[in-house]
Amino acid sequence: NTAGHDRQECIKCPPGTFSVSAAAFPDTLAVARAAEAPLLCASCVRGATCLGGADIIAQAGFWQDMALREGRRAEASSNDVKFYQCPPGVCEGNNSCTEGSHGPVCGLCEEGWGRQ
Repeated sequence: NTAGHDRQECIKCPPGTFSVSAAAFPDTLAVARAAEAPLLCASCVRGATCLGGADIIAQAGFWQDMALREGRRAEASSNDVKFYQCPPGVCEGNNSCTEGSHGPVCGLCEEGWGRQ
């Protein structure tokens, strides 16, 4: 049936939502672990901007855990998407640090730099 609410199809998650793992239709042979696979797109999490699909970036003031950014999504779920609040004024967004800062949550000073 392709008409009405009985239709099931794969859709790209819209902006404001995301999915980092393969979704599956229940009762199909397509996925061995179909019962464990998500069916819906997850709501965007605090500190993130969700552009749709699997595109998630850190907002200014937050740092994204790099595990998913570096392509290790095979075993990932929406619970694995983690954002951490940065010290004030050092995270510019999309895991970029202000000048003189680097590292996770921009919490380290470059050589010759210090915190006030």
